[in-house]
Amino acid sequence: MPESAFHNPYNFVPAPPRQTDHPDLGDHAPIGQHVLHPDRYTGVIHVKLTVQTPLLLPDAANAQDCPNDHKSFPVRVDAEGKPYLPTTSIKGMLRSAYEAVTNSRLAVFVGHEDRLADRMPAGEGLSLVPARIENGIISLLLGKTTSFPTWDSHTKRWEVPGKLLYAAWLPRYRGNPIKYLDTGRLPEHGDRAHCFLQKIQHWRFDFKKTKKYVKDFQFWRVIEIAKNPNHLTKVPLPVGKPPVDPDPKNVPRNQSKSYYQPLDDVITEEGFVCITNQNIKGKHDERFFFGKDNTCIEKPLTQQHERVWKELICNYQRIHKKDLELRQIRGKQPWDYLGDEPGKTAWSRHIYIANAESLGQATLCYAFVDSSTLEVLALYPVMISRRLFESSPLSLLPESLRPATSLSQLSPADRVFGWVNQQGHGSYKGNVRIGPVTCVTPAKQAIENFGTPGLPLAILGQPKPQQARFYVAKTPNGEAQRDGLTKQDAGYSPGKGLRGRKVYPHHNGLPNGHWDDAMQDRTQQAANGHFQEYRRPRLNGQEQRDNQNRSIQGWVRPGTVFTFDLHVTNLSKVELGALLWLLSLPDNYFHRLGGGKPLGFGSVRLEIDADNTHLHDGHGWKEIYGTLDDTTPPEANPDEIVRAFQEAVRTSYDSPASFKEVRFIAAWLKMATGHKDKLPTHYPRVRQEGQNGPVPPNPEGLAYEWFVANDRTGQNGGPQVSLPDLETDNGLPML
Repeated sequence: MPESAFHNPYNFVPAPPRQTDHPDLGDHAPIGQHVLHPDRYTGVIHVKLTVQTPLLLPDAANAQDCPNDHKSFPVRVDAEGKPYLPTTSIKGMLRSAYEAVTNSRLAVFVGHEDRLADRMPAGEGLSLVPARIENGIISLLLGKTTSFPTWDSHTKRWEVPGKLLYAAWLPRYRGNPIKYLDTGRLPEHGDRAHCFLQKIQHWRFDFKKTKKYVKDFQFWRVIEIAKNPNHLTKVPLPVGKPPVDPDPKNVPRNQSKSYYQPLDDVITEEGFVCITNQNIKGKHDERFFFGKDNTCIEKPLTQQHERVWKELICNYQRIHKKDLELRQIRGKQPWDYLGDEPGKTAWSRHIYIANAESLGQATLCYAFVDSSTLEVLALYPVMISRRLFESSPLSLLPESLRPATSLSQLSPADRVFGWVNQQGHGSYKGNVRIGPVTCVTPAKQAIENFGTPGLPLAILGQPKPQQARFYVAKTPNGEAQRDGLTKQDAGYSPGKGLRGRKVYPHHNGLPNGHWDDAMQDRTQQAANGHFQEYRRPRLNGQEQRDNQNRSIQGWVRPGTVFTFDLHVTNLSKVELGALLWLLSLPDNYFHRLGGGKPLGFGSVRLEIDADNTHLHDGHGWKEIYGTLDDTTPPEANPDEIVRAFQEAVRTSYDSPASFKEVRFIAAWLKMATGHKDKLPTHYPRVRQEGQNGPVPPNPEGLAYEWFVANDRTGQNGGPQVSLPDLETDNGLPML
């Protein structure tokens, strides 16, 4: 296992199944607000918020449009020119923390009813065979190959019988594409056509063992194609010779050394053109499905096939909806090839064509077949496809953690901060109100300005819950899965759970001057193993501003102070105790607020101003109102109230020796302090050729390369590491 080199910017606070009948931490309807109840607490908590790392408060209403669909945001300010921090942001930060430390129900969990899908490893494509669906029949078109793929447990690969691929290769994107002899036009998807095919032997250069060319596989290549078979001239390519092995020293490892040797086997076949577009880097051929009159096997199309197909295609289209909209804005077509990087290649047909989710007439696809029973187990739109997991995220979330659907199901966070029914009517205002947030630091000291268009921020990663190694837990208790699992074994499946509530640990141990001179590009210079992660690197000396990132014209400086009041009404001792504990953490414990948290922004410290905090129980208020004396009720004992909360948590979850040893508390505290080792925190990235020591941010991004390397299978596979448990996170390896 490679040595740990960095921490992922996000992790999870586990959310184990809850005891919904617990008198304090369980579920019940909120207490009425018509009176001040004797055993409940009411009053005001005055809070001081101090900015530890720069705070981003972008003013979306006044964002400026820049070239390349880029936006630049000024700091949102109030009438005095001071940074404006909305009360809703404070409430969101506190609610998120409160949910975690009380293990409450999730406030929102919408859109997770459907199963997710992940891209199958490239080698899995060899397990599929071409198929055509028409009139409720699945025709398996095996070409000249007479049986189905089998799994080789020794090589850990799928093997095609005789190493002869099923579909013929149709030259399309490199050199001279093959056109119809009788029309001069390019073949279109679904065309019935006649082809003259020649068998080709593929050779690859074996860098690791023999240092020579070795036979790899065979395939049929389309030499000629016509609508009318009488137009075929049947002129084969000259039969080739095996390649001469070059000096291995002169063969760059990053350069493809494939060799295609024409053989003397030539045939004429009728079949179907399958066009999926130039959807991967380096693609040069499309496919021609054939074999209907020879090796074709027919199977009935079932409702299960149709249901799963629809689910898979809808998953594809939902994930890429924004990508297609962006292309439309730019005047580009889905089938345009814009570059080699993922997202810039052409999109496959099923992502953008109408009714692709229906298995209608003459659908061309690929089938996974049980070679012993010949049962069609799954259908896929392309050879290397997304594959649905067995279970949906919602099915792995315990009922006790799902959003409440009635007042009787309200958990502590719902009762304290409010609730809105996600499945219909019903809501509750909550028992906490946050007053106006005031910046007490002068405007000139509070805001650091960068001008226009400002500081180009690094690209923020999009949530990818299909990365099951990071999002799926071993059990419903939220533990990390073990390393070394295949992508399929690590996926969403019955008996597993979700990792919990996503959090962004404080970036601990940043070097002095990390946030200084932000406009200067120091992204390629390490300081005690840390890089300027928050800034997007220049490329060829030019700033990178496009739709992938945003620029800010300023930020709120560290040391800036805000104050606000929390007004609480009729909170129980445990409910109030959780809130007081969150507001009175020791030094060097931070909450996370605002945007850019994965880049280190938004660590803030909260403190209670005891002189301006007044909390009383309902019994004390009753005595005062009963006598009308000009006094105030006795002040509540905050230490006693906090201890009540801590004891309730400790005894409700396996009764560990101390409150801080409860797993979700330990994980949340780790988030608040950050990692105490010296490893940097950043998105995963790979070591580029020739790099040694700390690896700087790649100016071209390429974060996906780490996940590809981690998931690699076969004899030289990747480590297949999972995201460690937050409370014991020792980091991830650089690959």
